[in-house]
Amino acid sequence: MKKIVYYSLMAALAVTPLFSQAQSLESAYFVEDYQYRHLLNPAFDNNGGYFSFPLLGNYNLEINGDFGLGDLIFDNPQYGNGSDKRYTTFMNPYLDPSVALSGFKKGANHLLTDMSFPVLSFGFRTGESYHTFDVSSKTQFGMSAPYDLFELAINTSNRNYVIDNMGAQVQSRIDIAYGYSRKINDQFRIGAKVKAIIGLARADIKMENLQFDLSSTEQWIMRGRAVADLAVKGLSLVSNSKENASQTNYYNYVCGVEMDMPGIGGIGYGLDLGMVYDVTENFTVSAALTDLGSIIWKNNVQAATPDEEYIFDGFHNVDIIGDSGNTFTNQTASFMDQLKDFAHLEDQGNQGTRTTPLGCNLNLGIEYKLPVYNQLSFGLLSTSHFDGAYSWNVERISANWFTNKWLDGGVNLSFGSFGINMGYIINLHPQGFNIFIGTDHLLGTYTKEGIPLGRGVSVNCGFNVTFGKSKKANDA
Repeated sequence: MKKIVYYSLMAALAVTPLFSQAQSLESAYFVEDYQYRHLLNPAFDNNGGYFSFPLLGNYNLEINGDFGLGDLIFDNPQYGNGSDKRYTTFMNPYLDPSVALSGFKKGANHLLTDMSFPVLSFGFRTGESYHTFDVSSKTQFGMSAPYDLFELAINTSNRNYVIDNMGAQVQSRIDIAYGYSRKINDQFRIGAKVKAIIGLARADIKMENLQFDLSSTEQWIMRGRAVADLAVKGLSLVSNSKENASQTNYYNYVCGVEMDMPGIGGIGYGLDLGMVYDVTENFTVSAALTDLGSIIWKNNVQAATPDEEYIFDGFHNVDIIGDSGNTFTNQTASFMDQLKDFAHLEDQGNQGTRTTPLGCNLNLGIEYKLPVYNQLSFGLLSTSHFDGAYSWNVERISANWFTNKWLDGGVNLSFGSFGINMGYIINLHPQGFNIFIGTDHLLGTYTKEGIPLGRGVSVNCGFNVTFGKSKKANDA
């Protein structure tokens, strides 16, 4: 059990940085000449237009989670005293359990990423209106693990563990979006964005009512069910037959997948809505709902474990000498075979169509510009993501500056589902081009292999061609 938990967590943390880009930079919400504010609120506009080259316009690398590698790796208390290993995992028996589990919160713990890069993006103005067009590729990953799972990994004392809210999901899609915003009067501006969505692949894995009853000293009881839904065009499961450990029956288990010619797995839609209202010359409120919509997947293949109970009553009549073949090694191998019988996946066939939500975001912003020094403003941004077990919320307090017609930026402090962190943006926009760099999470410490130890990592940068006048150039 310890190895299963350890390798699952390490694999998720190791692969996450490889495909973890976010949709947009929240630290730039109040920076008026940041070209991609329309991703956060479709009512935002620019006085000038822009054009981005593929991959160069808005590169963003981000990881969010309730825990990080630093919560799994500790200084080895046995280092120099029987061990030559400087570091150890949270499952080391010489660590105090309260210390080993201090990095995990009670309830569900999450690891979330959202990869998005622009294939094509541009925006332009016509009178009081602003138009945007985007083609982007998105890959989303989420993992949810309850506190009891980590506790079970280090403590198999006599008690009953219920592992709930545990699962993972991956989704890949292409968005084709058109956005439009318009000034209604001197105070009010509204915007909307419509999206045609091409679904490429979707996978959901859920653990249902997984229980480990270790309360008895005579036997352990495990029960529960795992369900995997895979929506990929041309995907089919490959099964094989195996005799169970007691040699009383045969069952079929999933041993692999086959793929025909890949293609469009589903079709969907999305909608962004936003507004900006200038209460006074110095006080502005704004709100946006983004990614309202869903995807209908055409080919959903399902695999599940049988809903059965497994009982382990210990090792019996162990042959120390090994003459009878009933050795501890042989009994351990038999125990592992029984676990495979309990946990195997069986092909449930094609379930037909399946509809999944996009996971929408709610952004609420308040900004106050100093009347005595209008080159400085303070903002409060609340961002909430609604996606079932993978929902989260972050509040962000920022100070934003507008030093002259070609440079602006901001710094901020954030707190919420992923703890406390800081971010910034520096936005350079002389006539003809725009370069920006920023982060929603200041970089923390790394291992020598380059793996971040913190719970949040974000690096955002981009280069865009601009035309027309920027807001600050127009005001100058």
